[in-house]
This record gives sequence, C-alpha cells and structure tokens, in this order.
Amino acid sequence: MKQSTIALALLPLLFTPVTKARTPEMPVLENRAAQGDITAPGGARRLTGDQTAALRDSLSDKPAKNIILLIGDGMGDSEITAARNYAEGAGGFFKGIDALPLTGQYTHYALNKKTGKPDYVTDSAASATAWSTGVKTYNGALGVDIHEKDHPTILEMAKAAGLATGNVSTAELQDATPAALVAHVTSRKCYGPSATSEKCPGNALEKGGKGSITEQLLNARADVTLGGGAKTFAETATAGEWQGKTLREQAQARGYQLVNDAASLNSVTEANQQKPLLGLFADGNMPVRWLGPKATYHGNIDKPAVTCTPNPQRNDSVPTLA
Repeated sequence: MKQSTIALALLPLLFTPVTKARTPEMPVLENRAAQGDITAPGGARRLTGDQTAALRDSLSDKPAKNIILLIGDGMGDSEITAARNYAEGAGGFFKGIDALPLTGQYTHYALNKKTGKPDYVTDSAASATAWSTGVKTYNGALGVDIHEKDHPTILEMAKAAGLATGNVSTAELQDATPAALVAHVTSRKCYGPSATSEKCPGNALEKGGKGSITEQLLNARADVTLGGGAKTFAETATAGEWQGKTLREQAQARGYQLVNDAASLNSVTEANQQKPLLGLFADGNMPVRWLGPKATYHGNIDKPAVTCTPNPQRNDSVPTLA
C-alpha cells in the first residue's frame, strides 16, 4: 500500500512531531482541561509539573507513514479560544487540537509585487502559497512568486515521489487555501475558464498557460479531492484537448469517480490514480454546522448574548469530511 499525503482545509495549520502510540507507562498529555475548581487557587491550571520528559517521550525518529496537514483559513489562537469557550467552557479543552504536544509557527507577511518588500497584511492566497511551496509571494497569487514564476507544491512533490495524495476542503475547491496545492495562477479569482481569460489571461489555455484553477485541479489528479465548488465544473473549456466540454464532463471522461453526497461518498471502495475520487458537495462553500451573527468590526459587545443554532442546510446528506 502506498504511503499517503493528505491536505485538509479544516483546522489550524499545525506542524507536529511524529508521536509514539501512548502506553500506560507514558505520561498522559492529552488532557489539557483545567485541573480543578477554577475559582480556587491553582484550580485553572491545565498542566501539573514539568512536562519535559513527557514531551521527549512523545517524539520518534522513525519516518512518518502518513502526513496530514490541517488548516483553518483565517483561524488563529483567538478563534480557537472563542470556539473552546463556547463549546467546552473556559476550563475545557478540545480532545484533538489541544492534545497536540507541540505546534509550530510561520511568519505571516506577504510581499509587495513591485518592490519585493514585506506586505504586513496577507491574504489566504499568499499565505497558502508560502506553506505549500515555501515561497513568499504577493496577495492574490497562487503557486507563483512575485515574478509570476511557478513553484512546485507539497502535493505535487509528494505525488512525484510516488505517494498517494488528497486535497479535502469544506470551502470551494477553487478557494485559495485548497487551490494552493494544485494551481499556479497570477490571481486567486481565476476559478474557471471564463474568469481566467479575463483576470489572468497569461494562465489561460488559449494563451498557452496551464488553465484555470479547476482545470489545473483536474490535471493535478490527486487520488482524493473533496469539497464544494461544483458550480465552476459546469463551465466549458475554451481551448485545449477538452475544448467544448464542461469541466465536469472532462472529469468523467478522465476517469474520475464523481460523488455528491454522503451516501455516494460512503459507497466508494477505492481511490487511486486509475480511479481518482472527486466529491463535489455544494455549488459554493459547504454549509457550516452552526448559524450565528456575522462578524462585525466592533463585535457584539453592546448587544444581548447570542446562541448559535444548527444549520438546517447541513443535513444527513452532507458528509462531515472528518
């Protein structure tokens, strides 16, 4: 069986060491909840004693069998804290993300395309290009540097090394974060052939480019691709081998297994280069779990407390992708 590399656009970007399976003899690092009564002295502490030995024991120098990169677009410590406070309380913890023994950081500035100097307010395209290629670029660019030169992505490198690959997102697959793994375009807005001809003509197939984000996604041919963005697949190719066919028709002709709900996804028994899986579960972004007030500049400080409610559009036909 192939080793696999999977990129998921679900949670914050976290770089973690390879960890050993936990045994009864190893210190337990998973429980990061408050250790006592939070009103009592020391009751809000989350860790007791020195953790050096526990962290050291969690490391392994053996090669990782699989790599899963979890990303939350625009999601940092403040968003995680707000979600934790809401779902688990101030002393609570998330069994997944809070149990990771180590995390890493990456500088989060972009570059000015004309000057090459830092642009301190980055967008998803520039930041995703940075972690997917290791190259800083200008806001709006995907898979290219400030000189519009292509750079290989981690998914492309993994595939070239013979690994199985996947790209899974709760957003549109053409959105900057998942697109950064499969596309090289000068503008993140070039979802399909129409937008590409208008907004980044140098990337258009009729100009000798690699095509739109969606066309490059099909060419990247990850073993598993799941998310939203079905609407763009209804566009028609304007040039190249598949001219005159919709991108969905192209996917089917190229051997992709297409699924559109939880039932059809659960029926899939294999996904590989001969039968890659393409799941399209919404025209745009997939429906969120909860509905609540939209974020505002001044927040909600002068208004009554609100409660999030389940989103009725997220029914049993929508896969969790977890």
